[in-house]
Amino acid sequence: MSYTTEIVSDIINNYNKYMVKVKSEPKMEKGLPKRFELHEVPDEYRTLELCLEAVKQSGGALEYVPDIIKNECLCLEAVKQNGGALQYVPDIWRTEFMCKAAAEGNAKISCLGYIPHKHLTKEICLLGVKQNGYMLKNVPHNWRDEEMCTAAMSSNGNAIMFMPEKIQHLYKKTK
Repeated sequence: MSYTTEIVSDIINNYNKYMVKVKSEPKMEKGLPKRFELHEVPDEYRTLELCLEAVKQSGGALEYVPDIIKNECLCLEAVKQNGGALQYVPDIWRTEFMCKAAAEGNAKISCLGYIPHKHLTKEICLLGVKQNGYMLKNVPHNWRDEEMCTAAMSSNGNAIMFMPEKIQHLYKKTK
């Protein structure tokens, strides 16, 4: 066996080892994915296939995907899994569609702060606060109406601290 063949064989074996680990990573309780530590994988093994599997398990893994591998589909998978992954999406793909997908995604981290101003709409904000009421913090003040605040409170009671006083009083009286 030649030296080159040994190196290629070693690369293939190591790549296969990482793929098995990614695909077999156990799930935690309540269906939440256990984070696959993509940053522990050497750069030469971070292929599109491996990175796609990693972001499907944890959208935040997008942070460790090499820029040369990132594409719109990979980024979309990441933000659908975790809306906060929008912060790692290159500006060119932060479209209104991508931002809406991030707001609808599993929003452990507020994605609203990473949405370009031109794509931030009341509809996207409403989608976001329905997923995570804490996102109300990033909603423009003029959009914090009763509908927005009620949606935020339904997913996180602590959202009351970001409500305008007049709505806080209404909410406290009716609830």
